[in-house]
Amino acid sequence: MSANSHNHVQWCFSLAKTFHDENLTEIFDPKHDIKYQLMEASDTVQAAEILAHTYSQENMFFKAISLSKEDYQPVALSRFNEAVKNNVAIVAKSSDGDVAGVTGAYLFSTAIAEVCTDLEDLYGKKVAPIMDITRLLLENFSAKDYDDPNHILYIDGTCVSSQYRGKCISLMLLLLLQSLGQRQGYSHVCSVLYHPALTRNVERMPDWKKIRTIDIRDYSYQNKNIFSQLYNQSYREVSLFLRKYTPATSNYNYNLRYY
Repeated sequence: MSANSHNHVQWCFSLAKTFHDENLTEIFDPKHDIKYQLMEASDTVQAAEILAHTYSQENMFFKAISLSKEDYQPVALSRFNEAVKNNVAIVAKSSDGDVAGVTGAYLFSTAIAEVCTDLEDLYGKKVAPIMDITRLLLENFSAKDYDDPNHILYIDGTCVSSQYRGKCISLMLLLLLQSLGQRQGYSHVCSVLYHPALTRNVERMPDWKKIRTIDIRDYSYQNKNIFSQLYNQSYREVSLFLRKYTPATSNYNYNLRYY
């Protein structure tokens, strides 16, 4: 890791610690000219539009099955509405008021509830294969081995607009969202990761554990290996990660050594 990148990470951790220790609902990053704040109900439509657009253009799993922005936007909106209801959603905005990045989370029990549903009825035939991967990761995972599913936070829906890349927004969104969860007394936080680079980053973070993994060569939907071609593009697996929170105190210790 370069000295410059390390300095950026230290800067983000310092901002996130201030956000947590002072119990803030917003914080400004003067180095990158980005403001982070709790997402409100009025932000959810735009947040869903940006997330759906970014995923449809850049997520290789979406592209492999020609999943469009219009296909996924209703799902994204539902996710952000749930996240705002639980006060665990963050929006990053530029000085011009443009939305630069978004993230949200909701109760793990909500995610588990979808495991037994008919995904095509719930999401439609085009979206169902993406959701089926998550279903497989969750269906044999016993959250009760860790805690009550209502005490576990599930991160779902994070993106940064392409014109705002390189401003450490993804890292800040993750740190601030975890702070919100810790403040509210959640015992664990988890997420499903698709991108190999993000997976490698999370594997280096303290307290994060890979709980379950699906090899994309072995995955099939309706007897079709619809994602197997991604293996040659360095996409090997989709994984469920979980992290245990430390007790929520004013001293939120960000460990800089894992970057």
